[in-house]
Amino acid sequence: MKRSLFFLTVLLVGIQLSSAQTQLPNNDFETWSNAYTAPPWKAINLGLLQTASKNTDSYQGTYAVKIESKNFLGTILPGYFSTGEMDLENFMPNGGTPFTDRPTGMSFYHKYIPAGQDTMLMFAILTKWNATESKTDTIAASGYFSGNVVSEYARMAMPFLYLSEEVPDSINIGFASSLLNPKQGSALFLDSLTMLYGEVHSPTICLPPLAVSAYSFSANWVPLPAAESYKLDVAEDLEFSAFLAGYETIDVGNVFTYDVNVAVPSLYFYRVNSQFSEEPGGWSNTIDVPMPTEIFSAENITNNGFTVSWQACERATGYFLDLSEGVLFQEFVSGYQNYDNGTSTQIQFADLQPGTNYFLRIRTVYGDYRSRFSDIMQISTENSGVQHKSEPVYWISGRNLNLNSGAEVDVYSIHGQAIAKKSSSYTFSKPGIYILQISTSNERLTKTVYIE
Repeated sequence: MKRSLFFLTVLLVGIQLSSAQTQLPNNDFETWSNAYTAPPWKAINLGLLQTASKNTDSYQGTYAVKIESKNFLGTILPGYFSTGEMDLENFMPNGGTPFTDRPTGMSFYHKYIPAGQDTMLMFAILTKWNATESKTDTIAASGYFSGNVVSEYARMAMPFLYLSEEVPDSINIGFASSLLNPKQGSALFLDSLTMLYGEVHSPTICLPPLAVSAYSFSANWVPLPAAESYKLDVAEDLEFSAFLAGYETIDVGNVFTYDVNVAVPSLYFYRVNSQFSEEPGGWSNTIDVPMPTEIFSAENITNNGFTVSWQACERATGYFLDLSEGVLFQEFVSGYQNYDNGTSTQIQFADLQPGTNYFLRIRTVYGDYRSRFSDIMQISTENSGVQHKSEPVYWISGRNLNLNSGAEVDVYSIHGQAIAKKSSSYTFSKPGIYILQISTSNERLTKTVYIE
């Protein structure tokens, strides 16, 4: 009996050892040989310049690592921390530390405080030396980048994408506090890194918005097969401390695009949290939406000029104008290419040619952010001194497009396919995004509309 119990114990221990899940040495960042070295992790530390250091602001335990972008002889270098090496000239990783297992992903806790508009980078590469071809083969990889402000420690999970059935011999995991345009002082805090061996729930990736107009846009992201639903945040700031009314962590269901409506054009930001049955996948990257203005009217049209006014955008720091005699804006009226109109929402043009078609577009500026151009407005100067005021030429009721007397519309799909030509009215057969080219005797207006 004792002999059987002994062999059973040995068998159970053997099973337990054989199913052990390999973790990286010093994955909790508790062991430091000095204030800047935590083997096997390495950093860009150049003499007096230390871009990674031991820090007591930890998620758990005593220490974490702080990775910070710093100024080195007039050049801002990203803070960098990894298990491999870094080619500083090309900012490309190479090398790694020994690792012989096939995890499904990895997780860690992090905070990110960017200095302005900056982006952090996280990646992991599993590799194996190919002796036959004398090269290193990539077995699996994972990556993530984001400009999100993360002021409190948050868990991040990153799945591995396997490219080979081989077992790796090395792993290179890297973290950078800045990416393409580093800002001095951007700081990434990192703690408690764990290799995962089960199902990995990761954040989705948000994509640029669709159908952006002065009063609406469609948030857009990559769908995850295992996600059950998504939660959406829309805010007025990168820190997500001032939410757009009605858009704070709302459950939008299992979709990958969602229409957002606003009362006043402004600068907005959105992010998405993937929802799984066991736990959330974490917040995605953040996408900025600088909304364009909407041209209201052209007034006081004479033979040599006109006055144009437009919708004010909340928190706009300026408006830039283009005026051209061609709808493609290949050439510009002298002085009116990217013309800075300040914060005024009106401009008067003078000294123009009589009897000439002009095309105007406006870009709204929010500090470092610029919107796409507004819809294009066509205004024709008169051949006489008679003044007149342009009126709104169309309105939409339900799916019916109505135009003023004498106006005509060409309707196109979002892909540019002609649907209707020279129509005095139009009824949309199904919802979608459409492009309208509306013409009157003295104006031509291009609009993008979303029909529900």
